Amino acid sequence: MLAAARAGFGLAYLTEWNVAADLAAGSLVRVLDEWTPPFRGLSLYYPGRRHVPAALRAMIDLIRKKAVK
Repeated sequence: MLAAARAGFGLAYLTEWNVAADLAAGSLVRVLDEWTPPFRGLSLYYPGRRHVPAALRAMIDLIRKKAVK
C-alpha cells in the first residue's frame, strides 16, 4: 500500500510511524484527518483462544504486562 500511495495510485490507510518520513518530506499528505482519530494503543490479532502456541502466548502476556504500566 505504501509503495502504491507513493506512486500516486490513491489513498492508503497506514500507521503514522510507517509514513512519518514521507509526511515530513511532503511526498505524502494526510487526508480525512477528522475520520481517523489517533490511536496510541497496540492491536494484536490471532486465531482463537484455544491451542495458542507457547511463543505466541508468551508474547501476548508480555504485551499485556507492559500495557498495564
